[in-house]
Amino acid sequence: MDRSQHLQGMIDDFQHRLQCFLSRNNLLKPGENVEVVISITSGKLPISFKVIDHEADNQRRLLLGKDITELGLSVRALKILHRLEVTTVGELLQKTITDIEGKLGCGKITLLEIRESLSKIGLSLRRD
Repeated sequence: MDRSQHLQGMIDDFQHRLQCFLSRNNLLKPGENVEVVISITSGKLPISFKVIDHEADNQRRLLLGKDITELGLSVRALKILHRLEVTTVGELLQKTITDIEGKLGCGKITLLEIRESLSKIGLSLRRD
């Protein structure tokens, strides 16, 4: 076993122990896990960790895969998005305001409709 494999084993063990400690002391909600990040710089081992909520990640993935027809948009807005080859919320989030404004038939009201529908689910278009 080389040094990097040994270090990774130690990190995995530390992560497991930390996860158990936090769970036992009710510091993690169900579905949350701990990710340990250790970087070696100039002979020191700064350690940080973050809590990952897998349930929230799964909900976000489901939301990004949601079909744009489920957003309650008008026929005009849907046609514009189909011209842009956007079929899911995730694909829509990759577009900028300029991308959408530049499509024939998309005025300020249609753009506002799209932005408001995203805002209702806590999302927004990319900035230019």
